[in-house]
Amino acid sequence: MSGLLQGGRSSSEQSPLHNPSCGHIPDSGRHYRRTRVSDGDRKILDEQFKENPYPDAQRKEELAQCTCLNLKQLTTWFANRRAKAKKECNKKRAEAAPLSYVQHPPVPA
Repeated sequence: MSGLLQGGRSSSEQSPLHNPSCGHIPDSGRHYRRTRVSDGDRKILDEQFKENPYPDAQRKEELAQCTCLNLKQLTTWFANRRAKAKKECNKKRAEAAPLSYVQHPPVPA
């Protein structure tokens, strides 16, 4: 198997999505493995999310250059992070406002 990369591609047939500096080689199959975001990249993305949870295409291009993620991965990361923020907000709101129960008058015997 010398000269072959993971996924059955030879070294001369590398995918255009392959970024050697990130150490990620895409699988040749339909399903992709879960992308792990490094701690440094996560810190950058979290800071950007605090500034703007809806970055435009130009900002995503800039983030793609300074992280090891492509545009689709960035779009998915921001969508997932917005869902997480919404879930956390709803949880805090539910904890802050306990349910009020309606008291019914006692039933006469």
